[in-house]
Amino acid sequence: MQEREVFAIGDIEYGGIIETHSITIGVSIDDKEGNFIGIMRAKIGAKEIIREAEISTKKYETTGIKLITKNGQLIYETRAFKFLEDVSGKEFFKKIKAGSGFFIAKEGGRERLFSYIHSKGYRGFKGHEWIFVVGHDTEEVLRPAFVLRNSMMGASLILITMAIITAFLMSRSITKPIQNYPKVLK
Repeated sequence: MQEREVFAIGDIEYGGIIETHSITIGVSIDDKEGNFIGIMRAKIGAKEIIREAEISTKKYETTGIKLITKNGQLIYETRAFKFLEDVSGKEFFKKIKAGSGFFIAKEGGRERLFSYIHSKGYRGFKGHEWIFVVGHDTEEVLRPAFVLRNSMMGASLILITMAIITAFLMSRSITKPIQNYPKVLK
């Protein structure tokens, strides 16, 4: 008996009855004895899948997500985009390596912190090797660290000033009696 695929997942495409970007999923249907009797096919809107990713990653005002093919074609972006636009020449795409990671790159004249992960297949499905990218303005992400740094610098300056004043007063309280000591002996 020949081994056959139980399910298949198509690449993203535009059109069909729902006139949107969607992914086709096909599942083999067998009878009780395991004999093939047909296929069930469904289209899942890409927006619904991506909306879940947007909700789970939307921590900052400047958060933006991208879904890109392994060849650098843009499938989805949070802001307005052209479907399957080639972004392989963009600075952020050139910094993407295998697996997952993060980096800082310029986009739209601003420094952005990007993190990314390559999609993997599941069981018999090899996957499409899409890349999920999340970007944030570094200024917004690092703002709490800058506030903490500035607070610590301010507190350090105050403590150093207080230490200098205390040291000066203590040195005066020690040196004044020593300066007056010859006067007491006379």
